[in-house]
Amino acid sequence: MNTGYVYKLSGGGKFYIGSTSLIPQLRLEEHKSFSTTSTSQRQPVYRHFKSIGWENVEIETLRTVEYNTKSELLQYERDEYDKV
Repeated sequence: MNTGYVYKLSGGGKFYIGSTSLIPQLRLEEHKSFSTTSTSQRQPVYRHFKSIGWENVEIETLRTVEYNTKSELLQYERDEYDKV
């Protein structure tokens, strides 16, 4: 059994829901780092958060879960997204 987190990044009137096996703050650092790559520039979420400044992005843990497979973790993510 693994521990996972469903989280929400928000800022500038927009949000992103994701899931991770990392502590959410570490996942936020990964998002920040990835936003500097050329690949990320094609993704609206990275363009938006980079344009408003990562210091204006908040991360919130929506749910802490136990899971066996990545697909289970992704299902928890979808469940939280459907609530929003």
